[in-house]
Amino acid sequence: MDLNNFVENTLGSWDVQELLCIKRVRLKFLVDSGKLKPMKVLKGETLFWKPDVMALRNELMKNVRSNLYKLEEKKHA
Repeated sequence: MDLNNFVENTLGSWDVQELLCIKRVRLKFLVDSGKLKPMKVLKGETLFWKPDVMALRNELMKNVRSNLYKLEEKKHA
């Protein structure tokens, strides 16, 4: 892996919050629960691996869609 690829796949906590549409508290919960593992924890910033964040984003989106589908089924039942 070259340096450019490494830099492009490294995200700060603010970037992760934007990609996942979450607040800092939720990000902390995801890290504390082990659902998202930081690549590096620095004094003022936490770095994450973009492929890990995108995988979690896909998982969260599936859960949202599944929950919305279940709500629709309950409305029509």
